[in-house]
Amino acid sequence: MKVLFCRIFINYTQESAAKALRDLGCDVVEKQYYTPSDNYHDSRLLQMLGDDIKSGYDVVMTINFWPLVARASHEAGVPYISWSYDCPMNLKSEKDMEYDTNHIFIFDRAECEKYQNMGLRSVHHMPLATDTGLWDKATVAENAPRYDVSFLGSLYESTFPQIYLRLNEHEQGWWNGVIKSQLLIYGYYFADELITEERLNETNKCLEDAGVGSISRRQLSYSLGSYLAYQDRITILGILSKRFNMAFATGKMPENVRKLLPELTVLPEQDYSTKMPLLFKSTKVNINPSLRLIRTGIPQRALDIMGAGGFLLSNYQPELAEFFENGEEAVMYDSVQDAVEKCDYYIRHDDERRRIARNGYIKVKNEFNYEKQLRKMFELAGLHL
Repeated sequence: MKVLFCRIFINYTQESAAKALRDLGCDVVEKQYYTPSDNYHDSRLLQMLGDDIKSGYDVVMTINFWPLVARASHEAGVPYISWSYDCPMNLKSEKDMEYDTNHIFIFDRAECEKYQNMGLRSVHHMPLATDTGLWDKATVAENAPRYDVSFLGSLYESTFPQIYLRLNEHEQGWWNGVIKSQLLIYGYYFADELITEERLNETNKCLEDAGVGSISRRQLSYSLGSYLAYQDRITILGILSKRFNMAFATGKMPENVRKLLPELTVLPEQDYSTKMPLLFKSTKVNINPSLRLIRTGIPQRALDIMGAGGFLLSNYQPELAEFFENGEEAVMYDSVQDAVEKCDYYIRHDDERRRIARNGYIKVKNEFNYEKQLRKMFELAGLHL
């Protein structure tokens, strides 16, 4: 089977996925394209994709769903498989998702069901994978820094504070209640459900009265979700860094935030293939405070921590609890206080921590490898490797 693997945007997992397809016997051709400024309208890129696809491929694949690739594949009559590790998917509309040539795989079951309830039969649920073979090659030097706790991720920049400042007193009070309540609850993201048409209209009325243009429900949803992620992460970083030797690896750390967390060791962005696994291996407790918009799924970070042999302490995620035994293969927390107590416990209990990390590694190596997940995807698409 000849596979065209399109590189539209820089992503971390394509090399592992492409290698796995080759190991499964596919003839894989990887091609780099430019990233369009408009994911839906770019005639030049559409032409380039169409010409390549029509030159003789059995299937087209991308990491994340790209409308222009879907359209070019549909026009060529070639099956298109996409596997998204972003949640929510960065899409303005459902345009180009309905083609019968599409096979769209989403790692978050709740997000998948949202699209399925719209009648999109091309959308399927598929958890992500990790490349233990790649992580096994990373060896921590004897003199490498060691940490009690680490977090690799970002502090989301949200537009919600700007929106909030333009709301009237009643609306501000309502949103304060929602945010405070949601921050206390793990495993069920209800805040997004409260963005009803009536609430969106009230928010937009305030924005228009302030001389600011209106926003869509998608924009408000992401703005709120990213703000909650910021609050989650800044809180847990602040508390844990005061108690433990903690590192935060990030691409961007605003100076005003850095001053709020003087005890925190801030590391630069870690290369995915080389430095990231070393951080996971050299840290006793790797935390995973998920983006709240990931309602049920297991984030890539969580699988990579376990795949590198690291100990995972994650907020409660329904699918993590479904596929992994809590306290045996990974550990979950249901509040900030619970996270602090579990960090303290597992930092002091080396044998138990190492046993759980080993069990998690074995589970992801056997059940969440790229070959296994890709084989299932191709079977669901009616394509037999």
